[in-house]
Amino acid sequence: MIHWFQNYVDNEGNKSYDVVPLVVDANTYVFGVVSDWWKMVAVDRSGKYIVAKYMSREKEFNIANWLTANYRCDECSVSDIKFCEQ
Repeated sequence: MIHWFQNYVDNEGNKSYDVVPLVVDANTYVFGVVSDWWKMVAVDRSGKYIVAKYMSREKEFNIANWLTANYRCDECSVSDIKFCEQ
């Protein structure tokens, strides 16, 4: 089982902590929070930024919607990501 610890900051500077990621594949984790939109950031297994996206808050946070989400949530980020196996 994988556990993680991280800080999520959206494009408006709102911070969230310990957001549960969506596991897309063995090397892609998507952290997302919902406010006016779903704002999401994908990172790889090492915590390196891949891409940020957004989608309507009415959609469910799942892999299919992540794959079709809009690009350009450039100010969204995650930091202090720590993965650990248990």
